[in-house]
Order: sequence, then C-alpha cells, then structure tokens
Amino acid sequence: MTATIAEMAEALADCPEAQDLLAKLEDSFFYTFRPRPDNPARYDEQQSFVEDRIPGVAGLIGGNASGTSESAAYKLSQFVLNRQLPPRQDTPFWIVGPKIDQTIKTFWKEKLFGHGHIPHSEIDWKRIRWHSEKQALPFSVPLLPWPESKGGDPHRNWCIEFRSFAEGTAVMTAESIGGFCCTEPFPRELLTEIMRATREYNYPGSMFFELTPVDPSLTYWIEEMIVDDKVPDTWKFYRCNLECNAEDPNSVVGKKWATDFLESVSDEMVETRKTGAFASYEGLIYQSFNRAIHVVDDMEIPTTGVIHKRSIDWGASEEHPFVCVFAYKDAVGVWNVYGEYHSTDQTMLWADHCEVIKGMYPWMNNHPTYRETYGDPSRPDLFREFSNNGIPVTPAKNDVDQGIEAVRRFLKVHPLIGPKLRVASWCKQVIKEFFTYRWEQSSGRGINPRVAKPKPLKKYDDAMDALRYLIFTDYRSNIGGASSHRTEQRRRPQVRHKRHHDR
Repeated sequence: MTATIAEMAEALADCPEAQDLLAKLEDSFFYTFRPRPDNPARYDEQQSFVEDRIPGVAGLIGGNASGTSESAAYKLSQFVLNRQLPPRQDTPFWIVGPKIDQTIKTFWKEKLFGHGHIPHSEIDWKRIRWHSEKQALPFSVPLLPWPESKGGDPHRNWCIEFRSFAEGTAVMTAESIGGFCCTEPFPRELLTEIMRATREYNYPGSMFFELTPVDPSLTYWIEEMIVDDKVPDTWKFYRCNLECNAEDPNSVVGKKWATDFLESVSDEMVETRKTGAFASYEGLIYQSFNRAIHVVDDMEIPTTGVIHKRSIDWGASEEHPFVCVFAYKDAVGVWNVYGEYHSTDQTMLWADHCEVIKGMYPWMNNHPTYRETYGDPSRPDLFREFSNNGIPVTPAKNDVDQGIEAVRRFLKVHPLIGPKLRVASWCKQVIKEFFTYRWEQSSGRGINPRVAKPKPLKKYDDAMDALRYLIFTDYRSNIGGASSHRTEQRRRPQVRHKRHHDR
C-alpha cells in the first residue's frame, strides 16, 4: 500500500462501505503494531528481531507471553507485503508448527489475520484452500499481487502455507519456497531440510523462528551452538522478556498476571518461562529440594480424607534396583511420601516383590482410600505378572522433562500451605536420591567444551523415576481429556498488543 489511511479515506469519502473497511484497517496491527525498543540488559530485543534482514536464520527465543509469536507474525507480514517482491505466481511462504490445526488457529486465526497483520484487502479470497472452512482455518492463503506502482507484476504473488513438523523431512524438500517461519520448538534436522527448500531465492529476512525453550530435547542443539560458539555467521538469535511485555502499557499482559504466572513456575524454570533462558542441565536436577523444608520427622499416615497411591520402577540389580514408593495426597493437594521399598536382590521373584509390597501396609489392600499403583510403561509384560499376584498396575505417563517439571512445581513452597511435596524422614532412599539425581555432565572442558545433554544421568535415579511416575501421572489424569496431552508451551496465553501511532 502506497497511500496513508487518511489519503485513502479522503479519496473514498462517498463510499460508506470503504470507510468501514478503512476504519478496521486503521485499528489493525498492520498499521498500529510497533515492536518494543530493545533492552538487551533485560534480554528483550523485539525490535531488532522484526527489523533484521540477515541472509541466514533469525531466531527469537523468549518466555511465555513475551510477544514472540506476535513479533514473528508482524515480521512475516512486513516481508510479504512491503519488503520483498514475490518472484513468481503463488510463491510459498511456509509457517511450520507442531500440529497443523494448532498452528493455523494460533498463528493465522489469532495473530496474522485475527490481529490484522495481513489485512482482509490483501487476500485473494476466491482461491483459498481450506483445511476447515467451517472453522475458518485455511491451509493456504494466496495474497493479491503487489500493485504495479510498487514494482509488482499481476502474475506474481505470495501464498502463505501452513505445514506441520509431523510431515517429516522428506516432504519439506519437495518444492521451492520463498521463506519460512517456524513456531514452537523443533528438531535441527527439520530446519535443515526447510532451509534447503529456500535455495532458489534465499532472500534476506526470509528465514526465522520463534519459541520458548521448554522442551530441551528439541532446543538442545540451539544451546549447544551458542555455548560452543558455533553459530553460523549468517545466523542471529534474539531474546524476548515476559516482564517487559507486562510493563508495556499497550499490552494486555498485566503485571499481576505475569507475577502470578511466574510464581506458579518451578524455581529452576523461572528464567526459561520469563526470558527464554535455556534451563541448566548441569548438576542437581531438583536444586530447590531442602531437607529443612521438605523432610518431615513426624508424618502421620491417615486412612480417611486422603488418596493413597503407589508407584514402581522395575529393576533387579545393584545398578538399577526394584523400587516402590508409597504416598498419599491430602485435601489441599499436598503429596506426602511415607513409604519406600528398595531391593537389589536378584534372587527374588516378581511374586516375592508383590508379597513384600502388600505386607508393608496391609491395611491398604482393598482400602477405599487406596486408588492405584503406577508402573514404568516400558515393561507391559510385568503388568499381568503383578496383577496375577494381587497388585494391578496402571501404565505411568513417562515424559521425562514434563515429569521433572511437575515434581519441581510440587517442591515449590506455597506461601499459605508450604511445599506441596513432603517426604517422611524414614524414606532414606528417596531423600538420598533427591541429592544425587543429576543431569548428564558435560563431555569435556578446554577451549570448546560441550554442554551437558538434556537428560538425567541413569544412575541413582530409580526412586526419583518412581516418584516422577506418581506425581506426573496423577497430575495429567486429573487434567483429563485432550488437554492432558498438551505441553505447557502449547497452552501459552492468548496475548495481543494494542499500539496506536500516528501514521
């Protein structure tokens, strides 16, 4: 567009319909959004990211509700509408996310079109291909050609297309594209294949992504690249801060919401959720565990008004013992670990283990407060074995990273009720492993050390595994339904910035 809103309004003064359309356009992000000025000291570089036109990849790594997706939507709209002439008819610009429905809803329906980054008047509505027309979710959105006054050609236009990580790398190399935006964490090999699809044009500012690094298995490669000082010369990473977004008077993310949200996050993940900092994968995993706070000498074991559960980590050796933990959850949601069974005896049968477990708290068998026993899902053959011996076992949810974060949240001290996870002082093995449960160490020192891998060291972890199964599986079961399978990153808040500037 070459004319200002005021100039167009004057030229179309006699057309009420056009006046209404212009009023909507004036209120859209296409004309009103402006990124926050950079504040590198607080890890907030929204402006530099949206204005960046490097020949390689630009990444915006930020906290939840810090404005990363809004920035990417604005950057994309400016690229296809103002910065780069389309080279051919329906030149694809890809938006790639974890799931196609989620990506279209979040990035198109809420941001790109919903906030007016791509105005209604710039879309070739007759040629849209719908993923779900009923839900107004398009699979591809052809834009109108640039006007000839801007150097455009009536036979050349951009086409925004939505893709999913689940399609795999083979599909990503099938055609030539003019640019891409990846949203949410993704594997390195997928980015490599998408970049290959841009080889014909490789426009500056055409390759970028935004994410919050809550899934270390998908973002470890970025951290390793930064720590090892191996970021390509044509790449650049930027940061985005939730608190800076909350302090912006034009943002709907209020300070109280941001404070409440960060207080609900584990101490170990606060910086990740706030500024997109990579979580620490060196040293102790449960750094907030404090014997003075979380260990109880006189823990009672009530048989009414609570829910009792058990959790098992299979094993039968010195390195990986058989472990069962006993715990109850009280009326305010506090988990109390009061029993443990730990055995390295390789001569015992599974039936023998069952008898020991049932004999530790005999009153629990068939008691109304006892609900279930969780077990490592990697050994389904043992489920029938234990059921035949009087202990039906439910497969546990075994997402390591989310499970660790769930335990961390319960370790966090609530201002009114204290910690939501307590351990009886006689559970020696559980307490010991809280202090020995560690991330894998870095692979070396020297000039270019490799950062620690984002996975726990498989040693002194059996009681921690059993506890993680219990806490996380119960937590997910209580959420229920489809939402129980969503990650925290996918439940990010609906956020909109509202900015008005003279144009």
